[in-house]
Amino acid sequence: MTPPHSYRCSQPWLLLQSVDNERDIFIDLAQVFRGETLARYDDIARHAAAGACRDMAMEAHSLKGTIGTVGAAELMALLVEIEQAGIKRATPCSPEQLARLADLLAQVRDDMDDFLRTL
Repeated sequence: MTPPHSYRCSQPWLLLQSVDNERDIFIDLAQVFRGETLARYDDIARHAAAGACRDMAMEAHSLKGTIGTVGAAELMALLVEIEQAGIKRATPCSPEQLARLADLLAQVRDDMDDFLRTL
């Protein structure tokens, strides 16, 4: 199932397909998705500010798993950058990266909300 209109930066219907188009399961997962994206962003920002680069990287890695379910390629690439900064260079992500992360996560959540309204 591909929706009739385009979305900002993700493909939320992929999550629906992954649960065999079970609407109720998808709706539950969409709520978990929203909570996870908010919580992981807060954790990444907190760890970056504290200089806890490895913890920041682990949160970025965890968030990649959540984001991967909706095909958000640009967001995935940014999370890889943040993860690699924390693991390979032991540096926190930049304020610009955090701002971009917040923006992309908001777009993905908006995409999910828009898709939910079509069900």
